Parts: sequence; C-alpha cells; structure tokens
Amino acid sequence: MKSKIYFIFLVFLTFQLKAQDKLDSLQKEIPKAKHDSIRLKIYTQIIKSALYSNPPLSKTYAIKFDSTATLLNKPEDIAFGKNYLGMVHYVGNEHLTAINYYLDAIKRFEQLNNQYRVGIALNNIAACYQFREKPLQTIEYYNKALVIFNKLNETTWIGNVSHNIANEYHKLASKEVDKKLKEKYLAEGLKNEQVAIRSFEKNKDTYSIGLSNITFGNLEFVKANFQKAIEYYKNAEKLIPAQDDPESLGMVFQNIGNALYETKKYDESIDYLKKATKIFDEIKSLPSKKITLDILLRDYYEKKDYKNAFETQRDFIELSDSLFNQEKDAAMIDVLKKYESDKKEQENKLLNQQLEQQKQRQLAYLIGLVGLVLFSSIIIYFWYKNRQKGILIESQNQKLSDLNKEKNNLISMVSHDLSTPFLTIKTWNNILKMSLKDNPKALEATEVIQQSSESGITLIKKILDVEKAETNQHELALESFDLTDSVKQVKAEFEEIAKTKNIAIFSVSSPKNIQILSDKHLINRVLENLISNALKYSNPNSKVWITTEELSNRVLLKVKDEGIGISEDDIPKLFTKYGVSTSKPTAGESSTGLGLNIVKRILDEIGGEISCESQLGVGTEFTVSIKK
Repeated sequence: MKSKIYFIFLVFLTFQLKAQDKLDSLQKEIPKAKHDSIRLKIYTQIIKSALYSNPPLSKTYAIKFDSTATLLNKPEDIAFGKNYLGMVHYVGNEHLTAINYYLDAIKRFEQLNNQYRVGIALNNIAACYQFREKPLQTIEYYNKALVIFNKLNETTWIGNVSHNIANEYHKLASKEVDKKLKEKYLAEGLKNEQVAIRSFEKNKDTYSIGLSNITFGNLEFVKANFQKAIEYYKNAEKLIPAQDDPESLGMVFQNIGNALYETKKYDESIDYLKKATKIFDEIKSLPSKKITLDILLRDYYEKKDYKNAFETQRDFIELSDSLFNQEKDAAMIDVLKKYESDKKEQENKLLNQQLEQQKQRQLAYLIGLVGLVLFSSIIIYFWYKNRQKGILIESQNQKLSDLNKEKNNLISMVSHDLSTPFLTIKTWNNILKMSLKDNPKALEATEVIQQSSESGITLIKKILDVEKAETNQHELALESFDLTDSVKQVKAEFEEIAKTKNIAIFSVSSPKNIQILSDKHLINRVLENLISNALKYSNPNSKVWITTEELSNRVLLKVKDEGIGISEDDIPKLFTKYGVSTSKPTAGESSTGLGLNIVKRILDEIGGEISCESQLGVGTEFTVSIKK
C-alpha cells in the first residue's frame, strides 16, 4: 500500500512540475510578443492553466488581460476580460465580486449577440450562488442559462444544467417542512432530472447517467421510498468508475448505507458505510467521512453494539474537532487575505489617481510647449505690432480684476457683518420668548422672527459659499472613506426636520459598504443640499429615499422625493447661480436658488456629475455620479 501511495505522489508531483514548466514557458513568451493581441492569447493560456494550480497568478493575468483589452478597445476582448475576472474571483471564493464581473460580461456578450457565452456566464453566476448556499437564486440563474441552451440545442449543457437544478430542488425539499411545498420541490426536481438523463443518454454519457441515478435516489429518499432509492443508488454504483471519481462512489455507498439504516437493515448498512469510510479516508474527504460516521454510529446504537458505538463516537468527535480547527484556520486566513487585498486595492487606487493627475499635468505641459514653439513667432510679431494696444488692454484687464476682487471682498465683508445683527436678533428673540410664555399671539410673532433670522443666516452662508467657490478658496482634502457611513450621518442630521412634516427618510445601499476616494467634507455638503431640497419640496406625510449604488469605476448617489416636481422648462435653470424654479416649497420655506449651484460647483471640483429627472405632481430624483 505504501509503495502505491508513493507512486501516486510521484505522479502528482511530476504533473505539478510539468504544469509549472508550462506556465514558466508561457511567461517567457510574453516579452517576445510583438503585438497586444498576441499577448492576450498568452494571457488566456496562463489564466486557464493556473486557475486551480496557482490562483494568484491566474488572477494577476486576468487583470492584465482586462486592462490590455480595455486599451485595445475591442468589445469581444473586453467581454472575455470581464468573464476571466469572474472566473478568478469565483475560484478565490469571492463570489459576490465574481457575480458582478459575470453580469458585466453578460451585458457585453449580449451586445455582441454571443448567446452561447451569455449562457455559460449565467451558469457560472448560478454556481456562485450555489457555493453561497442560496438555492432559489441558484435555480433562477440556472433556468436563465437553460432557456439559452435549449434555443441553441446544446444537449451537453442542457443535461448538466438540468441536473444541477434538480439537485437544488432536492436541497430545498429535504429542508422544507410544509408538505405541499415539499411535494412541489420534489416534482420540479424529478422533472428536471428526467430532462438531464435524456440528454445524457442521447450523448451516451455513462458517467453522467450514474450521477443522474444518484439524484433520482436522493429524491426518492426524501419521499421515504427507501427501497426505490437503494435501487437507483445501486444503478449508480455500476456506472461510476471508482478510479475516475472515487468521491462520488463513496457518496453512493454512504447513501445506500443511510437508506438501509432507515429500513432497519443495520448489518448491510454497516457494510456499505465501512466501504464509504475507506474511500473517504483514501481521498482525505473528511467532511464526507464525518457524515458517514454519524450514520454508522446510529447503526451500532440500534444494534446495541456499544463497544463499536463508543469507538465510532470517539472517531467522530476527533474528526469534528479536526474539521473545526481547519475551518477556523481557513477563516482566519481568508480574513487576513481579505484585509491584505482590500489594503492593496486602496493603495492602488490612491497611486492610480496620483499617476492620473501626473499624466494630466505632463500632457498639459507638452501641449503648452508645442503651442509655444508653433506660435511663438506669430505672438512676437503681433506683440510688437500691437504693443501699445496690448498695454491698454492689460491695464483695463487689471482694473477689471481689481474691481472683481473688490466686489468679492465687499460681498464677503457685508455678508459677514450682516450675520452679526441676525445672530443678535436671534439671541434677543429667544430671551423675549422666555418672558412671553402666557401670550400666544406674542409667541407666534417670536416664531416668525426666529424663522426670518434663521433664513437670513442661511442666505448669508450660501452667498459666502458661492463667492468662495468663484475664488477657488477651498483646497481638496482627498481621503478614502465609506460613503454609506456619510449617508447615515447626514440622514441623522435631517431626521428632526423631516418629523416636522411627518416625512420618512429611507436609505438603501448596494453593497452595504462602499469605499470611495474623495473629499468627505464636500460630499457631505452635496448630500446636505440635496436632502434639504427634497424635504422643502415634499408634501407632508410623504417619503424621501437616499440610494447608493456601486458600479465598476463609479458610485451613484440618488436622492428621490414624492414632492411637487419640477417642470421641464425649469430643469436647465436649476444649477445656475440664483436660479429659482416656479415650484415653491410646500411649507413656505425659503429658497435662494443657491443650493443646487453649490452642489454643481462642488461636483465640478471633485470630478463628479449631477442629473435630474422630475415629473410634476409625482416627484423628483437627483442622481450624483462620483469617481471611486
């Protein structure tokens, strides 16, 4: 036995060395490639060859494929790039990320009318949900793939996908307590497995027919038709080759043993379970062995063979502890890998943004230099010819610049000085309110004074904001932060204001955490203005939604209300300075027309965009798009 294991190890080691030699050889070919299209073919071979043997290497070349395909701007290559990124993240157990890449690939393959690739990508999304143990989503995407493969008459895929759907229905049925729902799941499982086995028989695929018999047996087992289940399992035993798929054969023996236990044939059950245990030991399939030991333990208890029951229970406990430790270690490694991956991704984003800024500066310098060389003689000629005229224009421009500065300074000073009397009015008004508690009419007057002073202070603050934006006095402070946290903070600030009009504010984020690189203070300012507008123009007892959505390279931030809406003629004026629409706030709140102008200026500064969709009497939705 030892010599056999040693021989298998040598064969495996030889295979691994050959695979590594192939990967090394492929990587050496990359510098020799004279064109990016040739490099893409080499990247493809490396991605597929290293997918399971060296996942990090496969992921590296999937990223290279995607970036090269994007530069070449060939739609088909870009689609395959997204598909490869889905593959490597799937293998790395990053299933949600994989799903997003597959969805992107599907959209691109559909544009290319490549339905076969769309079907495979849908199948792969189903596999991601299958690993996340989400049977309903798994079945949904397998069914979408099946529709396409039926149209293309792809019998192999029809069989495999139908078989996978049947297995998911078996999982649902085995856990369902509602009798009618259980029967429905079993019927769907049987229907799909019948489709699968017809496809396998058409292709003369003996091995897959064996797997199909296992599924039929599993469905009968859930129905408690144990004898019929055993017949299916024994059919599978004859069809599944032990040397090619020992694990499936072990599962067959385990299933036969379990069904025999249910029919109280304990000695036969023990024989099959021992066969299963032997196979699982040889291939080191510990989770399957654990399930087998659990059934074996119940057999010994029913036979009152307490000596063997005790020994089996001891093995079961030792194996459970070992598996728990392995899972714990694997979980810790996954957490560390995720941390390192996220950290590296954030560092790369920061570096890429810095490089992008540096490229833009270099491009600007180059354009300036070329322009200087091309037009220097013309400029010199006109400079000499119009010297006097130029001096006059320069003098006038200087005067205009000085006047503009003086104007900005004057506005700033006046706005600043005006804020003091408003604050004084507000302070004395509060004192007055305290002494007029028993006079309702006087108190009503103080409330009007309070609202007017607060409106004045708000107006002054916005004027200062606009003038500050015009003179570019704000310096960007880039940082990496969670946009969903910012939404929560700003939403909390407006909860009390919303309660005065009985307006409910909801926030929805997909995914739950969205990291972006931007100026957090400015993003919060954008949010404050948009939420403030939504509340002003919303009717009492309505709703406001704040939605955040992450795309591949951008983040969408949406604020939607059920307010009075904006006319089509007013929408172009919304973002202009002091632009006021014909729509009025629903509770008589003040509106200066500065808020959305400030939002537009902020987004221009941080490289964002804003759009508006509105319908009179229905509501308004503002969508902000920000680079990640």
